[in-house]
Amino acid sequence: ELLKICGQAIAKYHINKIVEDGYGVYVILPGKPEDDYVYLNDFLKLNCIGAGWNQIEDLSKHPTKDAALKYIRNNHPDYTNQSATSIKFDIKKKDIVVLSKGQKEIIDFGIVTGDYNYNSDAEPHKECAHTRNVVWLRRGNIKKEDYSNKDMMDGCYSTVNFINKYKQEM
Repeated sequence: ELLKICGQAIAKYHINKIVEDGYGVYVILPGKPEDDYVYLNDFLKLNCIGAGWNQIEDLSKHPTKDAALKYIRNNHPDYTNQSATSIKFDIKKKDIVVLSKGQKEIIDFGIVTGDYNYNSDAEPHKECAHTRNVVWLRRGNIKKEDYSNKDMMDGCYSTVNFINKYKQEM
């Protein structure tokens, strides 16, 4: 229990330093509930977040999010909600990520430390091709009944969810 309290104090210190420069908050789902959040263990073990969509090429080839979305619409018209573009173009270093099992449980909080990475060798449905490195704050799991605001995770259904509305509560 003491280590958890110390970890939370250290995390709060680092978060306060980040706040000085501004940041965004994103809830990240490590896969789908029906697949038992297949990427969860890899995200924690490899210190990363990501999106599968391994059929989509390296998004670094596209200078803007609009250009990447145009490529996706033209080459993969069935892929409408594109979390890979959010990993590449929206999430930035120093943003806070909330690793979550949807609305029911927060697994951990992290700080984005790396630029977008593309893994061309990622095995579909087992590894994410589109990733960013993070440092996990190891705050421990938080069940929905323990959230400071029961509504703060509402609407978090996609792989990447921007939730600045509740960033002070995170």
